[in-house]
Parts: sequence; structure tokens; C-alpha cells
Amino acid sequence: IKVSSSIIHQNLDFFNSLSDIEQVIVYGHSFYEVDWPYMEEIVKHIGIDKPWAISYHVPEDLKRIDSFVKKIDLNGDLIIFNKMVREGFHRTILFLLTKLPIVLPAMPCVQR
Repeated sequence: IKVSSSIIHQNLDFFNSLSDIEQVIVYGHSFYEVDWPYMEEIVKHIGIDKPWAISYHVPEDLKRIDSFVKKIDLNGDLIIFNKMVREGFHRTILFLLTKLPIVLPAMPCVQR
């Protein structure tokens, strides 16, 4: 079990350094409630009006993301996207709240 309050306290310098952040991009995070205190601390330092782009992997992630966004009452732009890789092609689907999905064209993956 994580003791998030002590971890946050040990890393206050990091959280305090976030005040000039203009947008948040979350990639590869499932938004389980155990990690919400860290995200809440980020919001505490940057405010609720910054734009967020959040990736998800499975539909269950969308429920947790929605719960987090509602709990924190984020007011900035919100983009939720799913990155999929199939047959060597990369495709990103963007879901804008209350709007139809925007599908970006498939592009070859670059492997290094």
C-alpha cells in the first residue's frame, strides 16, 4: 500500500516546480484511485484550468478517468485518446468530451 502523503511530502520540491506548467499530457496511466493523490497534488500546483490530454488503454480506464475529472472538477480543455498499434501502423483516436471522435490517419510506426 502506498503512503501517498509521505511520498508527496518527500517530493514537494518537484510539485512546487510545476507552477508554470501550461498543459498536462498523461500517457500510459490507468487512473486507479491509489494514484489520485499525486494527480490531485499536480492540480493543486497548476490549477484546474489547464488543458489535459489523457491516454487510455482499455474501456475501464475511461470510467476511472471520468471519475477523476469529475472529482477534481477540471475546467480546461480535455482530450482523451487511445493509442493503438496494429500491423505496423499507428493510429490515434481522440475523444473530445461531448463531441464525436476525431480519428487521425494511420501512419507507419518508427521503430528504433
